[in-house]
Amino acid sequence: MDAGTASTDTCDGGSPSFLLNYINSCAMGTKPCLIDVRDASKFIESRLRGSYNIPLEFLVPRMFILPDRATPLGLVVGGPPATQMVKGAAAAGGAKEDIQVAAFLKSRGWNVAFCVEATPELWRTAAEVGELETDGDAVLLQRRWPFQPSGLLTQQMERIEELLVTSRRAAEAGQAGGAASGAGSGGDGEVGEGVTSPVDGVPCVTLRALDVGCGSGRDLAWLSTRNPRIDVPSSQEAEKTEEVQVAWECVGLDSWHGALQRAAEVLSLGQVPAGRGGVTLHLVQIEGGLLKPLPLAPAKGSQREFLLRYLAGQHGSTVEGKEGDGEHGTAAAAAAAGAENGA
Repeated sequence: MDAGTASTDTCDGGSPSFLLNYINSCAMGTKPCLIDVRDASKFIESRLRGSYNIPLEFLVPRMFILPDRATPLGLVVGGPPATQMVKGAAAAGGAKEDIQVAAFLKSRGWNVAFCVEATPELWRTAAEVGELETDGDAVLLQRRWPFQPSGLLTQQMERIEELLVTSRRAAEAGQAGGAASGAGSGGDGEVGEGVTSPVDGVPCVTLRALDVGCGSGRDLAWLSTRNPRIDVPSSQEAEKTEEVQVAWECVGLDSWHGALQRAAEVLSLGQVPAGRGGVTLHLVQIEGGLLKPLPLAPAKGSQREFLLRYLAGQHGSTVEGKEGDGEHGTAAAAAAAGAENGA
C-alpha cells in the first residue's frame, strides 16, 4: 500500500472524551495531525494541544503545508461537520463544486481519522484532561508548522549548530587577538559580523544557510524560525560552557517560480522577514556550476506581485512588476545582494 492510501483506525463521531482518549491512545506514527480549520482568531482563543491552524477558506491554496499523506489527519471545524464545505473545489471533468472538507481531503489522498466540531463541551473535556490550550503568542502559533522538515535537519541540526557556533567563536577570538595586537595600525577592533546584540543577556550568533532547490520552503521556514539556545565551550573559561542564542539567515534558490511563490507564502505566514536577517529567495538556473538569474514566468497577478514583493524584501508594499527585463533585474539584484552579503 503506498503512502497516499495508507490507512489507520478512524474515530468518526463519539463523545469529546471518547475522541480525546482515542487521540492519546494512538501509537507513535499513527497519531492524527490535528488541523484546525476555524478562523485564526478563534484558534488563538482556544485549541486542542498541539493542533495547527489552516483556515477553511485557505485550505486549498495551502494544502502544500499539510503533512505527508502517510500521516492521518484529525479535523477541528467551526460548525457541524456536514456543513463545513470547501467552496469551488475541482471535481472530475474540470467542474467546480462544494465538497465537505473531510471528503475533499480524502479525495486528495489524505486519511481523515475524524472531523469534530469545536463546541464548549469539547473545550471543557479537553481542559479536564490537560489537552486545552488558550491564548498565546499569535506569531509563534503561526509558526507552528503542520509539516516536518528534512529528517536530516531534525536529526542533526543541534550538532551542526554546536559545531558552527564553536568554530565561529574560535575564529572571532583569533580575530580579536589580532585586532588587539594590531591596535594603532588602523584596525578598528570590530569582530564577527555574525555576533549580534545579546538577547536577554545571552550572546546571539547568526548562522547562514543556503538551500539549493528550496522548493516550497519547508526547510527554510523551519530553520529560520528555530532560534534555539545551545551550550557551547566558554570563550572566557576553559572546561566550562555558556549559553548562546542561535539565529539563522537563509537563502533559498529554485528554478521554478511556482515553488518560490509557495515558499514566499509560508514564510510570510510565519512573519519571517525577507532579506538580510531573514530569508532571501532567488529565481535561478544552474548552468556549468554558475548561477544564472531567471525572469518570472507568467502567473496570476496576485501570485506574481506577492513573489516580487518577497524578492524585493517588501512584504507590506506594492512592487511594480514589469515583463522581461524588469523582473530579470529584480532577480539579478536579489542574487547580487545575496552574494554581497556572503550568502
